[in-house]
Amino acid sequence: MDVDSQYKFKSSFAGFKREDVICYIEKISNDFFDYRKESEATVKELQQRIELLENRINELASCADRQAEEHTVREEKTEEPVSENKEENKEKKDELLDNFDIQFIEQLKNILADY
Repeated sequence: MDVDSQYKFKSSFAGFKREDVICYIEKISNDFFDYRKESEATVKELQQRIELLENRINELASCADRQAEEHTVREEKTEEPVSENKEENKEKKDELLDNFDIQFIEQLKNILADY
């Protein structure tokens, strides 16, 4: 907003016209209030989205833990190793979580790109 071209204060005997200045200040105040209200709504919406995504992270982490446990149980029951060792299981779990982190970051980027 180009303040100089939009608002011209007329000179009066002792300076600017009081009504022009008051009108300008009220306009700026109202614009700021509207902007702040919109910003607060956006922040609230993004916080809700973050909460949903955090819940999804927890769900996926739990799922990865369950899958790792099931994998270990199968390995113990069959006596034939499904994987080489527990370190390999941990690496697979870490890889799953890393892939999830990449997807999560991409989702966040997409959400933030909307704003």
